[in-house]
Amino acid sequence: MYFWSILDKKRFGLKTARLNLNEEVVDVNNIIQSFITKKGQLFIVKCNSLNNEMIFQLQKKGFFLTDTMLTFSRSSIIKSEDVSDLCAEIAYARPSDSSLLADLAQRSFANYRGHYHHNPLLDNKLCDEVYTDWARRLCIDKSLADEVFLAMQNGKYVGFASLKVDEKGIAKGGLLGVIPEYRGKGISRFLHIHRLLWCSNKNVKEIQVEISVNNKMYINLLIQMGFKLEYSNQVFHLNNF
Repeated sequence: MYFWSILDKKRFGLKTARLNLNEEVVDVNNIIQSFITKKGQLFIVKCNSLNNEMIFQLQKKGFFLTDTMLTFSRSSIIKSEDVSDLCAEIAYARPSDSSLLADLAQRSFANYRGHYHHNPLLDNKLCDEVYTDWARRLCIDKSLADEVFLAMQNGKYVGFASLKVDEKGIAKGGLLGVIPEYRGKGISRFLHIHRLLWCSNKNVKEIQVEISVNNKMYINLLIQMGFKLEYSNQVFHLNNF
C-alpha cells in the first residue's frame, strides 16, 4: 500500500516510504513492521483529517504531525470583470526555463516552512532545496505540470505557477511563488486568473488548490477569489534513522 519515494531518497539520502490515506483503515503494525524490515528510514503519511481512527493509530505508533493541508476548489468559469485590470504580463515556461524557475522558487520560498521543515531531524537547507528542485523540474517533467505560467512586470520575471489536470479531469494548482519585493501587488491573483483562463479554454470545469494551513495570505486570497474548502489532510512523519 505504501511506496518508496526515489525523489525523497535523492533529496535527503534516506530510504523514504509514503502512504496516502482517505477513509480507509489499515493495519499500522503490519505496515511499520514491513517498513522496518525493508530498512526504511523516513515514513511520510498523508491522512484525511476526518479519519480519526487512523490518526489515533499513527500517533500511537510514533508518527508526529508536521503539517495540515487544506484543499480548496472552485469552478473555472471566470467573469469578464476578473480580467479587466490585470497587473502584469503572462509568459509560458519552456524546458530551457528550468534555471529561471529554480531561481524564482529559491527567492519566493525563502523562510517558508513546509512539512519537511517541521521534522527536527531533517537538515533545513535540504528542506529549502525541495521547492527549488520542484520548480526546476516543472517545465521538464510532464508528470508534474501541463502548463507553467510566468508573471512579468517591466520585463522582469516576478512569479510563477503550475497547473496539472489529473485523471479525473480536475485541474490541480501546483506550486506558486512570487518573489518578496512583488508581494501584495496582485501577482498571485494574476497567476490564478491565468490558471482559470487556461482551464476555461481547455474545457476543464474544476480547479483545486492544496495549501498549508499556515499560509494565511494565500488562504485569504483563495477565499476572495471564490474558492471553497473541500477537505483537509494531515501530514505525519516517522523517523527511523
